[in-house]
Amino acid sequence: MNGAAISTYIGQFFSGGVDPSTPHLVLILAAVAGGLAVGAGIIWEAARGGHLWTVPTACVFFGVIIEAAATIFLFEFDEGISRHQQSIVDAQQSVIRSQNNEIISLEPRILTKDQYEDIAAIKGELPKIGLVWQVGCIECETFMAQLILPLFSSKTEVTIYGGVNGAVWPGIKIFFPHPELASYEQLYAVFTKAFPVVDRDGIDSAKTFVQPPIPTDRPLIFVGENTPTTLVRPYIGASPQPPVK
Repeated sequence: MNGAAISTYIGQFFSGGVDPSTPHLVLILAAVAGGLAVGAGIIWEAARGGHLWTVPTACVFFGVIIEAAATIFLFEFDEGISRHQQSIVDAQQSVIRSQNNEIISLEPRILTKDQYEDIAAIKGELPKIGLVWQVGCIECETFMAQLILPLFSSKTEVTIYGGVNGAVWPGIKIFFPHPELASYEQLYAVFTKAFPVVDRDGIDSAKTFVQPPIPTDRPLIFVGENTPTTLVRPYIGASPQPPVK
């Protein structure tokens, strides 16, 4: 080992950049050996003077044993603390990695060409549709604006209604008036095909999501938060519950 390598190792040694197992073992053995050497020298000198087993030499003898045992136990205690702290760090890193793998990247929804054409294909089937977006959700409002274009293209009269503060829903929810028509089923089928989370309900349940007066002559499409098909934790947003089918 040349001088540069020795200098580098010494620098890493004092900065904690080397594997601690070997330095720990060498240092603990050196400490025990040093204590034994001191004790042996004192006892040897006492034996030469003809006073081997006196109170002072007995103190030295037992003191060396206690010092060596305490040094070893201190080393093991320090190693136990280090292992415990490392296990905590490893557990935290594991949680962070798990969360990073599960965190949902909720990018703004963009209506694709296929989705646009599917919605526009209901042309003439639905004369009137109402749209509502989740209050406080800018992405919901932006995506709802995208839905207006294919609905206009299908010659459907689109009316925007106000949402209820605090009404939160993952995905899209469609409220159908009674009686339900075949065209409503077509609308539901189109949206189910186009989007991962679509739920349906009767128009009577719309009061939870839509400000009055609530129309009864058209379906109401509530645009809620962007969410994938399967909700996992942690969820970024207003803690929605998966829709009940």
